[in-house]
Amino acid sequence: MKNFLIVLSCISLIGCAAAGVPVTFNPDKKLWYAESLIYDLGRPLPAETLIEEAVRIYEKRKDEVGLARAYRTYANFLEYQAVAVDNDKERYRNYRRVSMDKTVTFDNLHEKALEYWRKALYLFEKNSMYDGASNAYINIGILLGSSAFHDSVGACENFEKGLQSHLKFRESNPNTRVDLPKGFNSFEEYVLQGKKEMGCSGDRKRDSRRFSQHIDL
Repeated sequence: MKNFLIVLSCISLIGCAAAGVPVTFNPDKKLWYAESLIYDLGRPLPAETLIEEAVRIYEKRKDEVGLARAYRTYANFLEYQAVAVDNDKERYRNYRRVSMDKTVTFDNLHEKALEYWRKALYLFEKNSMYDGASNAYINIGILLGSSAFHDSVGACENFEKGLQSHLKFRESNPNTRVDLPKGFNSFEEYVLQGKKEMGCSGDRKRDSRRFSQHIDL
């Protein structure tokens, strides 16, 4: 499966913690800027600093939902880094890894991404944030089904849990629009394609639509 890219527009201003990033004490904005740095500008190092700052603010506030979102962003960041390393191992051979999580290395990026997805999932479910939980389950499923883990059974289980979480979310938010990849008319259809690609229930049929890792609720 292909790793996703989040397409965001980035506001570039002068006079900030990282060049081109406005100074803000709002942790939600810090995460938004971090995602912009990673996926629009290809600048993961200052992005990681922003994520860490957001985590510290949420921890101080005891904001579990905010912390779940920060863990989700960090998991995305680690996966982005993992793809870069996998594509050019020689380039990163002698690099010293610096991270807000000191246990992260260039050799365990996939594993640590999975860990942070699960941390985010726990907090989303604890706070009945079923949209966030659904997103986490889907991403965990895709990561487990990737070449880093080859766990198709775990992938299929998480796809189904992601669907069930989405249905719970929709019960109380029937009019909320889900931003799906092009070619899909419903979340159920989207998950079904993921199951097909993973071979859940013995079905490995593919079509022209691609099951993507990122959707917005």
